[in-house]
Amino acid sequence: MRAYARMDPASPPLPLLFHSCVLSLRLLSCTLSSFMKTRYRTIQLFACILHNPPPHVWLMIPTSPFSCSLERRALLRDYFLTEPVLQFHIQEPADLYNVCAPDGSCAIQLALLYQCLDPVDWTAELSSHNSSQPFFKYHRRGQPSSTDQSHVLRLVRSLIDSRTEPGSHVRESLEAWRHGLLNNYRSPILKPPQFLDIDEVLQLLPEQASASNFVELPYAPLDTVQHRSWSALQADKRLLTRNTFFSGSDLLRLFAQPVRASALRDSHYYPFLIRSAPLWRGLSRLSSN
Repeated sequence: MRAYARMDPASPPLPLLFHSCVLSLRLLSCTLSSFMKTRYRTIQLFACILHNPPPHVWLMIPTSPFSCSLERRALLRDYFLTEPVLQFHIQEPADLYNVCAPDGSCAIQLALLYQCLDPVDWTAELSSHNSSQPFFKYHRRGQPSSTDQSHVLRLVRSLIDSRTEPGSHVRESLEAWRHGLLNNYRSPILKPPQFLDIDEVLQLLPEQASASNFVELPYAPLDTVQHRSWSALQADKRLLTRNTFFSGSDLLRLFAQPVRASALRDSHYYPFLIRSAPLWRGLSRLSSN
């Protein structure tokens, strides 16, 4: 697949060739401002990575129609590596959609998953779980409080006390949900104004926790055959200074180790499994070409 760097209207397009990643990663809308000002005022990079293995990515800048010296090639590579101008898009699987029950408390459930499962790689635990069922069982359904519900109540109380501030929106939402569970309120307990945003979910996690949060792209509907949806990396607990746009070095750092990824689609949070090694190998090609 070919993509082009869009320049001034009078300039012809500069081809950029990318090859694929197994997970259908896409890098889109990488805006290079104030770069090579003498010739190009703004360069927008549009790139697409398909399913085709082997999993690798590279950037090719040809020597024509422009003279592209090694020095300029190195400058461009260094710009991608150091400046937060990259959006990271991936076609994530939605098969774990119901692991967080879609009852308005999915953001809290996701925070509990990050808290309870393996802090480095949750693949084994999520793979062994029945994906059609919520991971946490917290409804009493007319019965005395279950062990699972008591465990969830303790976890939520711990999050309230250790990760939230008095009077904050996130604390009020957690308190409302816990109160509803204690009193066996019908689901959904929380209303839309009480839903948590991504920053609030990250607030509930330990410092430097592995947590990569993706958001559904509005123009990319769910693939009903592969059950995958295009999403963009919006935030990561390990890089709180970044939002939506990342540098190449940021992405190499994040995907150099197992990734605990989650998605927000149609106001619903859920985890998904991702193999970081192929992505890291593909991204690392950007730093060597």
